[in-house]
Amino acid sequence: MREQVIKLVEIIPIEFIVRNVATGSITKRLGIEDGTVLKEPLIEYCLKDDKLGDPLIAEEHILAFDWASKKEIEKVKKMILRINDFMIGMFRGVGIKLIDFKLEFGRLKVNGKRGSYSS
Repeated sequence: MREQVIKLVEIIPIEFIVRNVATGSITKRLGIEDGTVLKEPLIEYCLKDDKLGDPLIAEEHILAFDWASKKEIEKVKKMILRINDFMIGMFRGVGIKLIDFKLEFGRLKVNGKRGSYSS
């Protein structure tokens, strides 16, 4: 129950932010009322770079600078939405509303090739 499997990965330099409710930086940035419940989860991307303050980026930036491929982004988005659904249910079961969270992923080398993902 308290064991972890740890593997060395190549970090994808993107922070994936999942929002179910608008609050914090998004409300300030877009002038949205704090606490607005989103119709669907919103996925935002930030470049993982502390010196730059983890700036908000678009999917086009990710592709243009080869931080991840289109296939990788699609796979990660599917994983994120499954994780979000699972966590919403788990949190609801203990009376907590899931507002937002951040995920980071890395690439595992499988037989010398890039491919698998880890969060």
